[in-house]
Amino acid sequence: MLARHATLVAERLQTHSGTRLAVQHLAAFIAHHIRCESKVGREASMDDRDDGAAPATDPFSPDPTSGFERGADDRRRLEHQFGLLREDFNLWFDGMLRLGGLSTDPDRATWSVLDVGCGEGLFTREIARRYPNAQAVANLAAVLRPGGVALLGNVPDQAIRLDHPAAAGLLAAGQQLVAQLGLAGLEDTLEGLLRQVGFDDITTEALRYPLGGATRHGQRWHAYLLTNMSTAKHPIVNVFGLMDEADYDRRFEQLAAEPVLRLYGEVRFLVTLARRR
Repeated sequence: MLARHATLVAERLQTHSGTRLAVQHLAAFIAHHIRCESKVGREASMDDRDDGAAPATDPFSPDPTSGFERGADDRRRLEHQFGLLREDFNLWFDGMLRLGGLSTDPDRATWSVLDVGCGEGLFTREIARRYPNAQAVANLAAVLRPGGVALLGNVPDQAIRLDHPAAAGLLAAGQQLVAQLGLAGLEDTLEGLLRQVGFDDITTEALRYPLGGATRHGQRWHAYLLTNMSTAKHPIVNVFGLMDEADYDRRFEQLAAEPVLRLYGEVRFLVTLARRR
């Protein structure tokens, strides 16, 4: 609900006279619309996951909030989210690579990738693990040269739909928070922003995931929902004062106590593929 994740993929790295100006425009866009807390420099202190193992937290335990207690540090939260989203991330990442004409064969995937808003770099490492011949780059200019491909993962203003009285107030406060942070409206404005910096072949796909119910995927996204709502409490209550703390806690506890089998909803993500000719 709060995090905006962007992955930029560049294949052909050629020179272009307008690259510097385009870099400035896109960098300004990313700085304003994507909360990039890049902490990859701390990876020496993290546990290696070269074997592809997911975090030990089980998102399908009887209590889906058990993997993310309130007050957990940011690293624990990011690792928990990675465990929840890893499988679905790999599926949509591969699908968008195919749409962009980039190889998904690990032996032939020699494209370069720049992960913006990477947090602890968990998804970046996942890409590197699955595509060992791909190259991680640190220069945004690579994406903005002719043939560069941008793959942007974003969330719409109404990313979560859930028909539950306790959820309604929490989701409304979440939407107010997105607006307060200046992150609202990208569903309608992102294409125009990309065209301003020279991308002319732009495709956006809406990814829909079931929330709740009896399926493994639905229960995974239920855990994701509770994780995000727990994370959102501090900015909603303490920073912007969008909801009274007691009301927030009451609604959250009601939603967390509801059996997941009785909950049905949907989580939506937007994935935009843009190419410079």
